[in-house]
Amino acid sequence: ELALWDRLVDEESPDVFSHLSLARDGGFSEAAELYTGRMRWLTAAGLVSCVVYNIFAVLKLDLSFLIDPKDAVANLGGSEDNINGAFYFSHVFLSKLKSLFGSTSTLEPVCVLG
Repeated sequence: ELALWDRLVDEESPDVFSHLSLARDGGFSEAAELYTGRMRWLTAAGLVSCVVYNIFAVLKLDLSFLIDPKDAVANLGGSEDNINGAFYFSHVFLSKLKSLFGSTSTLEPVCVLG
């Protein structure tokens, strides 16, 4: 490695990838080797479990806001201002939208209805 570095260090734009070539089929002929035996079932089970967990987490949070909004806010970090301040992208987006339409009302990403 050091000999290669010493040889290429003085070149302005060395061609360090000249020995590489791309497979004509994009490597798909070798992809089958990755999913042999139980690996296909393992990756499928991992995907399904992540999807089920995400659905559960979203539904749980949404239902907590519908059932007891004040408790949901408390569980997320304390106060309504705390929760609304945590959505940085939404806050910037809504502020720009508010100024675009000349609105003076407050737009918040999370609205507690209870």
